[in-house]
Amino acid sequence: MTAAGPGTDEAAATATSGRGGRVPFGVAMGVLYFATAIAGQQLAYIDGNVSLFWLPTGIAVAAFVVGGPWMALSVALPVVACQAWLGAPAWTLAALGFGNAAGPYLASRLLARAGFDPALRGTRDFALLGASALAGMLVPATVGIATHAAAGTISPEQAGPAWLG
Repeated sequence: MTAAGPGTDEAAATATSGRGGRVPFGVAMGVLYFATAIAGQQLAYIDGNVSLFWLPTGIAVAAFVVGGPWMALSVALPVVACQAWLGAPAWTLAALGFGNAAGPYLASRLLARAGFDPALRGTRDFALLGASALAGMLVPATVGIATHAAAGTISPEQAGPAWLG
């Protein structure tokens, strides 16, 4: 039997099973993600679609660290809603939702495998958080830029510089 230590699936299940469970936690994370996504669009520097700082990413990573894979819809659905609100072509919504959920999920899994302590008790935990964020954010950046370029919401000339930030 495995221990329910920080960053484990057991710890995530324990953290979200009490006091109402996963659904209220997921709804709260989704609402928070959507609100910060709309606010984050104010920082967009290419046609309202590309932002160097994407505030909801931290919320998504935290949701996956605490709630586990059950939080995928709490991240993907607000992305779809935000992009639909901004007028993104309908066919791009699933790809953008997937990319923005897959990256933070990857980051959370990297953290769990490395023994990350969400209490950030040591410098190692800060280093793990930074490294996993960099690795995990390659996914939404790549999917987002490729999707927006394919949709024509950013030009091919903008794609490279946009991906590099």
